[in-house]
Amino acid sequence: MKNKIGVVYNVFDGEELLEDSIKSIKKNVDFIVVIFQTISNFGNEYDQSEIECKRLLELGLVDEIRHYIPTIQYMENGSVFWESGCSNELAKRNFGLEICRDANCTHLLMMDTDEFYVNEQFEYALKEIFEGDFDSSFCQMVTYYKKPNLILNPKEKYYVPFIIKIKPNTEYKLFVSYPYKIDQTRQTQVGNCITFMRQELEMHHFSYVRKDIEKKFVNSSSVFPKEQVNDVIKHFKNYRKGGRALLLGERIFNTEITENIFNIKL
Repeated sequence: MKNKIGVVYNVFDGEELLEDSIKSIKKNVDFIVVIFQTISNFGNEYDQSEIECKRLLELGLVDEIRHYIPTIQYMENGSVFWESGCSNELAKRNFGLEICRDANCTHLLMMDTDEFYVNEQFEYALKEIFEGDFDSSFCQMVTYYKKPNLILNPKEKYYVPFIIKIKPNTEYKLFVSYPYKIDQTRQTQVGNCITFMRQELEMHHFSYVRKDIEKKFVNSSSVFPKEQVNDVIKHFKNYRKGGRALLLGERIFNTEITENIFNIKL
């Protein structure tokens, strides 16, 4: 059976990065589906992602777009029950997995709009995965802050899942223990895995590059105190060249100028 790589984009906001992200990986994949929301996991409405997804479908950059409607849970006092962010994220990722399974994809790459890969590294990693018949793969990332040519220094030690094999029992679910610290909604059975060194494969994460950074934080499945979120937003807006970056989780990094290798224009 010929290998067929499916890509699932998980979208609510950040649609301004989606086209460039797709172009960074499209040459090396076979099927792309974008799953968008018009209501966030916390009940906030937003329709610009749907408009952008339809445009990209018309351009032929994606094969399918699907609308995901989240299940919102509420506390007795009327506030949103925060675990719904995580459970909806899992449901949305599994929705994408099943679409790729139905499209006869043998492998899957789960992505967000702010994730990019360098073509040469992607090709190399793909060759290693296929030749080694690996079930899953991981790599580290370089995180960008405010501008597409500003990165955090030192680089984060966080990992991201790369391509996984789609098996009959493959699903996204929460595991009590996992070999790497990753987004818990991207956890699948590890099986026979390969971990790439930075010089082999690195995900370029434009996590803090947005037209509206506040929308990202308010609707994220990660939960942080409101005061901390406000501090990060204020610091982001007041950032000046050469300053330090403040991230959620009270993490502070130096920033370093680099090349805008994906030619992102915001």
